[in-house]
Amino acid sequence: MEFLPSDEALRLANSSYYRQKGRRIYKDFSTVVKCCPLVAQADALDFVQRRQGRGGERQKLEIYEFGTGDGTFAFDFLDDVKKQNKGIYSRMDYTLCDISAKLLRETMESERARRHLGRLHKLETDAAGEFSFSADYVRSNELYDDLPAKLLVLKKGRVYEVFLAAAEAGEEVRKKMCETGGEFPQAFIKMLLRCEGRELVYNFGALAHLRNAMRALKKGGWVDIYDYGYADVSEAEETPPEIWNAGTVREYGAHSAQGGMAPLSQRSGKEGGQLTVDVNFALLREEAEKCGCKVTVEPVSGRLEEIFGRKFTYVDFVAGGKGRWVGYVDAEGLKARRAELKKAGYSEEFLRGEAEEEDCYLHMRAEKI
Repeated sequence: MEFLPSDEALRLANSSYYRQKGRRIYKDFSTVVKCCPLVAQADALDFVQRRQGRGGERQKLEIYEFGTGDGTFAFDFLDDVKKQNKGIYSRMDYTLCDISAKLLRETMESERARRHLGRLHKLETDAAGEFSFSADYVRSNELYDDLPAKLLVLKKGRVYEVFLAAAEAGEEVRKKMCETGGEFPQAFIKMLLRCEGRELVYNFGALAHLRNAMRALKKGGWVDIYDYGYADVSEAEETPPEIWNAGTVREYGAHSAQGGMAPLSQRSGKEGGQLTVDVNFALLREEAEKCGCKVTVEPVSGRLEEIFGRKFTYVDFVAGGKGRWVGYVDAEGLKARRAELKKAGYSEEFLRGEAEEEDCYLHMRAEKI
């Protein structure tokens, strides 16, 4: 069995997976923005409110989205901006950025893309690599958990790197620890010291993207990041190591012809799957604040409540045997989906709004002030 450093495992698995699969990725997993338009609609409402009445009516508004999926996140945003303010919409240049030429081509050829001719562009690029442009707004969804990252743990005063090997069918990704002599920022070392025995993610690919995005921003511009992870390492401190460590890495859709998982170093488009790691938002916040940005990190349910003025609840269930549905519902939505949710195992207390599922889908904003 071959074990690889987590960043190498992520790079090998994900670059092949996204380049080869295109829009078929959604046969392997569901995302909030694919199932539920509320996040994109919140971004659209916020964008219009921030831009209207600010002058510069003839200036282009440059928007870049990274890790575009099948375009749903972009299209829901563009549809809503167009509905709210045609003047602002007419000034927008929206660029889809992705590592997969196949995914970009399929997205640009879709019916929904044709509704936004003249507004929509594409750019094949590695989000963790170098890029240069000028932007009013940069956004991404479930991108940072795919980018190269080190998985590290402190035990008895020594820092170990966690290596990964593909799992057998029905099992978790396998891990082993190797002592590392790598150098890491002091802020991250302090996090490890607080969380001995817990695996923490050093999202260096995400940090590279964030730094480039912040440099690209015009004054008053902002970055919106949506992903799964932890806002503060106190979450790790308060969780037993064996429970915390069991959830730091996830693998989707990788099956070899023999029914097991293909070795990470031998992944191809047919047999390869996707690997994701948690996003350490505490690390990203520290970096953005160091660069002089105003930063907020919050559960997406809280962001939706701020934008729409009503409470939302995170739900994740198999909808009527048709596949997984993950997203947000308000009180009216809970009532409308009551039968589905009850069948999926949600309690009466949850359906009455007296209990909630933990919302680990987070939103981070870094604004250039």
